Amino acid sequence: MLDPWNGSGTTTMAAARLGLRSYGVDLNPFAALIAQAKTVSFSSPEDAVEFGQRILGSTNTVRGPSSAGDLSRWISQSLARRFVSLGAAIVEPQGVAWPPEPQRAFAMLALIRAARCVSPPKSGSNPTWFRPPMRRKQPSRDLAEEFLKVVQSLAADGLLIAKPVHSPRILVGDARALPVQEGSVDVVLTSPPYCTRIDYAASTAFELACLAAVTSRSDAGSLRRELMGTTMIRTRVPHPIPDNWAPSVRSLLEQIRSHSSYASSGYYFKNFWQYFNDAHLALGEIARALRRGGVAALVLQTSFYKEILIDLPALYTAIGKAHGLHGGVVVTRSLPSSRVMASLHPKAKSNRVSRRYEESVLLLEKP
Repeated sequence: MLDPWNGSGTTTMAAARLGLRSYGVDLNPFAALIAQAKTVSFSSPEDAVEFGQRILGSTNTVRGPSSAGDLSRWISQSLARRFVSLGAAIVEPQGVAWPPEPQRAFAMLALIRAARCVSPPKSGSNPTWFRPPMRRKQPSRDLAEEFLKVVQSLAADGLLIAKPVHSPRILVGDARALPVQEGSVDVVLTSPPYCTRIDYAASTAFELACLAAVTSRSDAGSLRRELMGTTMIRTRVPHPIPDNWAPSVRSLLEQIRSHSSYASSGYYFKNFWQYFNDAHLALGEIARALRRGGVAALVLQTSFYKEILIDLPALYTAIGKAHGLHGGVVVTRSLPSSRVMASLHPKAKSNRVSRRYEESVLLLEKP
């Protein structure tokens, strides 16, 4: 089983519980950390706390990075130095590997959550965005004590699982260039980024700064540009609509380009063009990875550009067909606008009542 947009690892965790072999791929290193942490297999919550205490006891023997880098914009200098010291004790034995093995991924996730509890980042009107506070206050709680509390809380909440028969392989990678062999996958189970212009890198900016302070492997700015569905335009060159793209995709892009609203023919056309270019590349990779007779199950939502319906399940069906994948929607349900990602933006509230959204499961088979 493969999830090319594995995110926080729901697919790979479920596969591990069922004893299935699975790969989870995501371009966001923090998402890969969560997915790896979810496969941890301490024998008991008490063992998890004991492991956390051993981490705290080793901080004086491990030398971390000399600078906290961008993390100092988010939290006080003293807290940033303490975080780097603890983080280095967690990931240092792993060398350059990422994500670290499950127990250390679990500990690193707990440390990042503890730092967030001790010194929360500032949120704005858009709930998917966080930014450094104007003034960094000295925390009233100790990071080490909060770390052990989070370890205990995560263990008590059921994050721990029994030793899986087949441990998932979690990879930092790109769905548009999957790090798997051709014809090696029986089932793809995933949910691609919806066409809603949600900046997923911005929503984890604090966590990415935490990783960068310890591992020097996380560039939030570069990641924002590369993630599928990003609000950023990667290139200034012209964006012609390829003749070999699915007719329904080409028609949608023409509607957006010719729309009378501001920036439709400029920024918004380029943004949607970029999204569907990524979708074409990713479905091509899924088709390459699937064995003959293999199936891809994709969870997708409809959305809108102004009054134009973006029927993502139908569009992905057409894109899949262009790559030799055949099938269609098998399950559809209506969604209240309050549960749709596109409605998270505060400026979208005025359009909620008049729009009907649907979530669908699309099955595509490689003959």
